[in-house]
Amino acid sequence: MKEAVEKIEKHSEVRCFVYQEGGSRFPKKGSVTDDGSESSDLLYIKQQADKFYNEVNNGEHKYRRFAILQAYTTLPNFNQSKHFKPYDYRQAEEKSRQLFEDFTLYQSYDTLLTNIRKDRFSGGGAVKEELESKRTDEIEKIRRKVENIAADPAKELSIGFNYLRAEEFYVMVINAIKTVTYIAQSRMTEVGESTSDIALPELSSRATKLFEFQAYDFPDVLGIKVVSFGRSTSDRDSFGCTFGQHINQFDGWKEESCLWVFPTHLKSIADRTVLVQKSNIKNHIRLELLEKKLKPLFQFYVNVY
Repeated sequence: MKEAVEKIEKHSEVRCFVYQEGGSRFPKKGSVTDDGSESSDLLYIKQQADKFYNEVNNGEHKYRRFAILQAYTTLPNFNQSKHFKPYDYRQAEEKSRQLFEDFTLYQSYDTLLTNIRKDRFSGGGAVKEELESKRTDEIEKIRRKVENIAADPAKELSIGFNYLRAEEFYVMVINAIKTVTYIAQSRMTEVGESTSDIALPELSSRATKLFEFQAYDFPDVLGIKVVSFGRSTSDRDSFGCTFGQHINQFDGWKEESCLWVFPTHLKSIADRTVLVQKSNIKNHIRLELLEKKLKPLFQFYVNVY
């Protein structure tokens, strides 16, 4: 090879460019020398390639090599039918987002299942273990699908995806977790004949039932937020309600009830809207269950004379 390189250097000008990622195996560029210690860039590249190969065999690093396949249409007498045709991954790349998102969600659901005690599930520990087994099975299906697409994208994409979507699995988990029935009620205050609404597991004395709904009495379900009802410690006729924080985190407030709910609409899980308002006259809370058939588009504010 040295003689061949010397002939090339003698009769032509050679320029070598080395592109690399993830390391610094080529600390300098080769050059032609009079003493022949380093005869050319080409020989230097060969030396580094040999060095790299030996390091791989000796287990000195963990490089992974990926081939970039292209059709050599510019070569003379290139017969496409007699050579390997590179796979077309364009459609696979476009559809890979779904696989990536579902894989990521399934990974995150490990925390969802781990954080919830066995007795929180309707079927106890057996249901929790069944869901965890289902989660790992679906992750493995996604892995196999990715490998199969890499091997033959056209064939695998024509088959479609044969795993349970992550959002559907999330619904399965949520439906398996126990909820508590809360009663929205209009409760008489201790001042005058006024009322303020609150949600409690039981109907209080001197209270009128408004409606019932399902919520959680613990915070460990992925995606839920706390709703906290409280009363002012300085004004017994002043009530408040906070979302996302316990009301007793604020000075001058005592918490009377708390529950955990979903902040957004979720089909088949949380598809009814509870409207929380404050009275215009006093600091009294008003709870309203919106009709299921109503779907507000947006709201705006005006002045009415």
